[in-house]
Amino acid sequence: MERIFEDIQHKVLLSSIGLAFIEHNIDYEHAIDKNNNLKLNVLLDSLDPVTNLNLINSIYLHYTNFSNELKCLFSKPMQKQIRIKEQKLYLDLAKHFETKIKH
Repeated sequence: MERIFEDIQHKVLLSSIGLAFIEHNIDYEHAIDKNNNLKLNVLLDSLDPVTNLNLINSIYLHYTNFSNELKCLFSKPMQKQIRIKEQKLYLDLAKHFETKIKH
């Protein structure tokens, strides 16, 4: 069950990232490596801090909206785990950009 939960969470995150890119007209071609994988850190580092923050907020918003729609399918402990992971992801990204903005 844990594996299914992680797979769903991963798909939700990828969908959220894709929607945020479309919403902000982000060109991500330069951040794709030779194995056709998107390097999100490369992409985010190439953007100005305000665009970064807007993009991260959009990703978080879409991710939260998708997760809220799916929460009824998960038990209370899994819902708590989702919330903790969402918060950690957002705080990690915000910390990264806070450091970038200060420099």
